[in-house]
Amino acid sequence: MKIILSILLLTSIFFISLTVFTAKIETPFDGNDTHGYPLTFHTEYGGKRDPRPVNSGFTNYWNLLADIAFSLIGSLIASASIYSIRKKLGTKKS
Repeated sequence: MKIILSILLLTSIFFISLTVFTAKIETPFDGNDTHGYPLTFHTEYGGKRDPRPVNSGFTNYWNLLADIAFSLIGSLIASASIYSIRKKLGTKKS
């Protein structure tokens, strides 16, 4: 159970950090905000438009699911490599 929780925590950290650090915030400059890596799952239409668009954003849930799966695969690889390094060094989990 502890391994599952650590993998879920690592997945959350990967997903949040990738989303935050790769977001393109361009609404102050007449652009659109985009979120998601490697696939863009949310686009917020913005900028100085008159009249304002009726639909101010679009979320693609399949791309969101793919981004979460990408983060899960990354966390599984990181966990396996940490486990491998610990096994080679002969250290026990604390």
